[in-house]
Amino acid sequence: MHLRPVIPWILQFATDPRFAYHVAVCFDRITAKCAGPMMQLLPQLFSLISVLEQTTTNGIKVEEAICSLTRAVSTIISKLPAEEAVVAMQQLCEPIIRNLNRSTDATEATHPPSSSSSNNNNNSSASNGANKENEGGLFKGKSYESWASLATRPILWIDRCAFVFKDIWSPNGHPSSPQQPSPLLPVAEQLIGALLKSCRKFEGTPRVIEHSIRSCRLIFRALGPQSRPLVGPVVEMMIETYPKHRHSSYLYMASVIVDEYGQLDEMRPGLLHMLDTLSRHTFPLLENGGAVNNPDTVDDLFRLAQRFTMRATTIFFTHSISQMLFIHAISNLRLDHPDASKSITKFILEILAQLAAAKKTNYSDDGVTRAQLIVDNQAQHITSTALWMALFSHSGQIRRDMADVILQIGKHDQEKFKERIAVAVHSLPNDPMKATAQQLTDFVNNVARERERHAVFNHTRDLAKLFI
Repeated sequence: MHLRPVIPWILQFATDPRFAYHVAVCFDRITAKCAGPMMQLLPQLFSLISVLEQTTTNGIKVEEAICSLTRAVSTIISKLPAEEAVVAMQQLCEPIIRNLNRSTDATEATHPPSSSSSNNNNNSSASNGANKENEGGLFKGKSYESWASLATRPILWIDRCAFVFKDIWSPNGHPSSPQQPSPLLPVAEQLIGALLKSCRKFEGTPRVIEHSIRSCRLIFRALGPQSRPLVGPVVEMMIETYPKHRHSSYLYMASVIVDEYGQLDEMRPGLLHMLDTLSRHTFPLLENGGAVNNPDTVDDLFRLAQRFTMRATTIFFTHSISQMLFIHAISNLRLDHPDASKSITKFILEILAQLAAAKKTNYSDDGVTRAQLIVDNQAQHITSTALWMALFSHSGQIRRDMADVILQIGKHDQEKFKERIAVAVHSLPNDPMKATAQQLTDFVNNVARERERHAVFNHTRDLAKLFI
């Protein structure tokens, strides 16, 4: 009822480039809270997008307004009956698909130097772990540039695609089933095709790849299990492109696919082949201290590995790539980067949790046997490295995570835990003497009998005071 006088007042400013952005944000926020009453405005919002595309000034702000309107329209469509939603989604996405294909064909592919494309965005984000695909600006351009000029660039249409799906659609957000396909499916296939076309042409341009893959991820998450027909082409493109241009966003995309489909037996061989290809071409980036310069890649690789341990445990551990991933995880445990370290520790802790669950239920198969062997062979290395980081890391969260790793290694094999802690303590830099033999002995005894992470952390914190 309160919207009736408000909407006409807002609409009177909609076509003025000075106010278009603020009008679009208003509609975006209103539809997010009460999309139902806004359904009757759907034709007007579609028309408003077309009107704004005709403006000749302030192109960046105009496109930001259009993206907010696109999200508002998509929110309204998500509340429509399925039959109407299919038609409306086609109307919303058809211009995006057409213009993305057109701009991709018309734009020359320019690749940066190989070192830039290989390292993706890692070097520039090493200090803060930022993922460049989520940075504020939609695209680069001059503030006075017209919208028509910006629209010749594929990145504009790639980003607009993201606004159709981000934080709006979900597999449970619209009534659909295998017998009643999602209203997103018809346009999703066309959008994925256009995005993959852009990925292949601009395979050496990190920014285009990052934004294209983000849009693909949002489509997969929106469709849920119904995105299955789209998996093959995306996986094929990544396997084909990644050996030439190691964009970490491909690893992130792969983890989303494994999360959605790793539990399906018929999908697992193809996904394992994907993991093997991506991992083997990533390892050279992480060797000889390379992980320091590639924290995003470390983060994305071990997120992918963890998803595999959760969704396809047996097939993962019976493949040789699992041992290689585990060894690389341990060798990079000393990486003092919050996001990258978190992914590594989650991967290691997930393996230990899987083994603990199997032991509790007396379950055993080839995967459990192989995982047990992998952990036993590396347990001392894990303990020593985790203790070092628990004492000397600059991050309080990393120190807490390492205390958890120490605790879980102890629970994995209690008989050998005290001995492993003693060996780890003996390897600490204690010359000149910082901690007495009695202090170190007390630390070993105290940690060996603890059963809670906070208690282990307290002991490592106290010991660190002696060494720092």
